This record gives sequence, structure tokens and C-alpha cells, in this order.
Amino acid sequence: MKKEIFDDYISRFNARDTTAFEKYIDPDAKVTNGTLVINGIEGMKEHYAKIWKSFSEELHVERF
Repeated sequence: MKKEIFDDYISRFNARDTTAFEKYIDPDAKVTNGTLVINGIEGMKEHYAKIWKSFSEELHVERF
């Protein structure tokens, strides 16, 4: 992946732009975080729409 593309995703994620998931997440993705399992793009959108209401989460990349 080119840095410009990666930076676009990070920027859109930090702006809470859930359309970034449509462009960068595989529709069949399965994300596991402890006991939490998120399935696909819709799962990512639902998850972040819920958690972004109660706290701030940003990605800061030190090295690419």
C-alpha cells in the first residue's frame, strides 16, 4: 500500500468518516478484539457509530 492511500484512511478515520470503511475494509473482514467480533463493513460502521458517541479514538502513525 502506498503511504498516500494509508494516510487517506487514517485521516478519514480520525475525522470519524465511516465511508472510509467502504473503501478500505474488505466486505468479508472479521475483526476480533478480545471477545468483541466485528463482521464486515456494516459491522465496522455500527461499532464505531456507537463508540464514537461516548469517547474519542484517533490513530497516530509514528512510522510507515
